[in-house]
Amino acid sequence: NDISVPSQTYSYSVGGAWHSDAAVLADNWRYNDWLGYFNIGTDPWIYHMQHGWLYVFPSVTDTESVYFWDNSMQSVLWTSQAVYPSMYRFSDSTWIWYQKDSSNPRFFNKLATGEWENW
Repeated sequence: NDISVPSQTYSYSVGGAWHSDAAVLADNWRYNDWLGYFNIGTDPWIYHMQHGWLYVFPSVTDTESVYFWDNSMQSVLWTSQAVYPSMYRFSDSTWIWYQKDSSNPRFFNKLATGEWENW
């Protein structure tokens, strides 16, 4: 599965625009209204309170979107402040909706079919 990416300027730091609105908390923790609590201390990996470890791909610096590698799904996920808790999953070209605050397992709805899955 190849992913085409438009030619842009990229930032290789987790300090990118996607979480520039996040409140800075102690010990590298951040919080914002759309994504919740996450720790940026292991750049380029973040630890999210519900999603666990996510690898943050280089993101376009002039956008509020972000690409994550989700190890449990074995897929790249795309989301943004405008669409979260919806995410686009590249492994099966599917829009999924995350049931916020679900954790261990996390619950997702495949928007095209209405099927629920958990990770």
